[in-house]
Amino acid sequence: SIAFDRKLNSETNYNVAVMEALTHRVRVLTHESQPDFSWHVVAWSKDGKSLIANRFNATRTEGGIWRVDTASGQATELVPAQADVITTASAISPDGRFLAVTSNSASEQQQAGLYDLSSKTFIWLARSPWEQDAVGFSPDGKSLLFGTDADGRTELALYEMMSHTVRPVLLPPGVNAPTGPNGLAFSPDSRLLLVAHQASNVPFDYWIYDIATGKGHT
Repeated sequence: SIAFDRKLNSETNYNVAVMEALTHRVRVLTHESQPDFSWHVVAWSKDGKSLIANRFNATRTEGGIWRVDTASGQATELVPAQADVITTASAISPDGRFLAVTSNSASEQQQAGLYDLSSKTFIWLARSPWEQDAVGFSPDGKSLLFGTDADGRTELALYEMMSHTVRPVLLPPGVNAPTGPNGLAFSPDSRLLLVAHQASNVPFDYWIYDIATGKGHT
């Protein structure tokens, strides 16, 4: 099955839907009743029986994270929405234990963190006065990539899942952005990152970053 966000021209919001690969039959799983809220697919669960999805309002000032059963369409709220608080997921860890999340629930600024699905608790990666974004997990599940918007520059870092330490991605100052959502910046063997870099003194270019050596090149 293929999961996607669905919105008809006659509708005001997006809902979660799945299409059967063989029959092309589409089933809409969520049916949002509030016109200013929408649903957005994040990832499949490890067992392939449910989807992780974000539900938030149009102004992105309120939102939470849900699990949607693909057989029944039953939606279970994992991280409840609160007034003036938005928490969104960007990926699920390969072992299915954690979500990569971005939230302002513990700070005035958006912060990158982990959400433990078993204990229902947050782990904040590296608290900062600057806005952060969780990106995604490496294919081997050992690292979580996140970014910090620091004084007009975007800095990337890796949170090591075993040691709970943070390693900066040592690229030249400027705007450094992963090339794909949900951890697609990682090579399949988790050794390399593909990062888009630009700054006031250099044009846009792609860099390959070796995680083990901490060195990058165009």
